[in-house]
Amino acid sequence: MGSAIISRYKDNYTTIKFDNYNPGITGHTSTEMNQARDYLAATTVGNYGLFAGGYNNGSYYSTVDAYNSSLTRSTPTALSVDRRELAAITVGNYALFGGGYNNGTYYSAVDAYNGDLARSTPTVLSVERNKLSAATVGDYALFAGGYNGSSRLSTVDAYNSSLARSTPTSLSVSREYIGATTIENYALFAGGYVGNSTVKTVDAYNKSLSRSTAPELNSYTANVAAIALSNYALLALAGLNDQSAKSTVDIYNSSLIKSNSIELSLARTEIGATATKDYALFAGGRGTNNGSKSNVDVYNSDLLRSNPEELFKDKFRIAATTVGEYALFGGGGSTSGDYYSTIVDAYYGNLEITVYKNSRYKFQNMTEEKAVNSSFESVSVPTPATGYIKLRNTTIF
Repeated sequence: MGSAIISRYKDNYTTIKFDNYNPGITGHTSTEMNQARDYLAATTVGNYGLFAGGYNNGSYYSTVDAYNSSLTRSTPTALSVDRRELAAITVGNYALFGGGYNNGTYYSAVDAYNGDLARSTPTVLSVERNKLSAATVGDYALFAGGYNGSSRLSTVDAYNSSLARSTPTSLSVSREYIGATTIENYALFAGGYVGNSTVKTVDAYNKSLSRSTAPELNSYTANVAAIALSNYALLALAGLNDQSAKSTVDIYNSSLIKSNSIELSLARTEIGATATKDYALFAGGRGTNNGSKSNVDVYNSDLLRSNPEELFKDKFRIAATTVGEYALFGGGGSTSGDYYSTIVDAYYGNLEITVYKNSRYKFQNMTEEKAVNSSFESVSVPTPATGYIKLRNTTIF
């Protein structure tokens, strides 16, 4: 994507020119959460990525960890209720956290955080439930499906950007553990668990909240890891449990036409998924042997896969979101070492360049050309990178 071209100039410099150059997801760092936990939820509002709720060895949490675009953490007002297995989504200027479960009680609570991280509590969901899913379409955030302690649900609650609630047409099948994402004019709800079996069903809601049915998934599955990239919705058919972990990723375009599937590097379930501007990332999960995994699969806009550095810890039930240049994978459980994780893995696409003495360089994030007077400098450039490096008296060929 883009180019890096070497050219010879008359001023005794060899120049490497970068034109919209994007080498992919090249960076990996980490930060910590306030509390180790799994079954949490994540979304982004304004300049903050939020991780909320969760569970740790019999304890339920209302903790909210907020990360800005520099990965500095703050702790805004906690959720109104300690709970796990909630859903998170953003609409307009609000991050919404809805539903959840705590020690035998199912919740309809919805907490809303604005771009300044101030919390409010809009109208609750129409039905108490956990294991629900959420996606946006147009001016609406949709919370769909779930479980209320006695049955799987088809209920859909819609919140507009003013946080007014409505109840559009229900899902075509009552279910929990649904994969949800947004592709242009549609919110998709794919797969799910209906009791003793799973489904292939994909329900699509347009901006008017009218429901249609997209082509079915390739396999009966639940816990679908879903994310949108460019003009595609990528639905990783993860399976409900470790006995049915899958590696297939079904692809739908913005017209809901299904194309040939692609493959993850490893079959697994309970995966975290998020996307940056140019890449979709699938991280962690559990494999067919019930072991937690640290694999990370990255797809570019041409749906070509690469595999960056693995997670710092193998884990599943990860919450994922994106803030600034970073794709974040927070919390989760592990079958090795400490079960519950505080780690937030952060992936980014900066171009890391070493520039040596007597060289000059300038990139799009700089106001003027810089000379290197020391032995060398390490330069971190946001991608896609546009600019140049001038190497004085250097022979490359």
